[in-house]
Amino acid sequence: TRYKDVVDEWEIWNEPFDQPQEYAELFYQTAKAVREVQPTATCICTAISMQRDMSKSDYAVVLEKLKKENALDLASSFIYHPYADNPDTSYEAGEGQFGWQMALPLRRLVKSYNASFDIIQGEVGCPSQLEFAHALKNVEWTEYAQAKWDLRRAIGDAVRGIPSNLFTFIDLQYTFMLQSFGLVRSNTLKEPV
Repeated sequence: TRYKDVVDEWEIWNEPFDQPQEYAELFYQTAKAVREVQPTATCICTAISMQRDMSKSDYAVVLEKLKKENALDLASSFIYHPYADNPDTSYEAGEGQFGWQMALPLRRLVKSYNASFDIIQGEVGCPSQLEFAHALKNVEWTEYAQAKWDLRRAIGDAVRGIPSNLFTFIDLQYTFMLQSFGLVRSNTLKEPV
């Protein structure tokens, strides 16, 4: 209610991997509550676990829950986070740390439930240096390689009509590391350098 006149798109949670039943219930109940207050709101399913057989993915569990509740109209888009060493491989084949993040099979799955559904690349980026934790770790990235990777991702998404986000604008300070995914380098005090 607090944000109904300001926010009209709601991504429900972020990355509840390997909790399909719980997330399906959370998405259903949350989207229903949002729509009671804001009937024209857009409710977006967050990035969840995929499998090569998309009919066995967590997305299928969410879609089946909505279908069972006769509530497919609660959803609109489905987010995925395609972290692959080569961004070109995440559309069909999949590889890398999050190798089952395949855009086009996900698009086919969601559209099989409702032709108006689509996908959004909701979070992805590339580090600018070697990282030992998180996505795309253990690769000796450089700022030049990061720029090429980010550009390939943006172009690949654009030609496929996939709305796309870049993670992130500035480096992030986690409790145990400074993550170099930002387009702007920062220090541990969260200041640009």
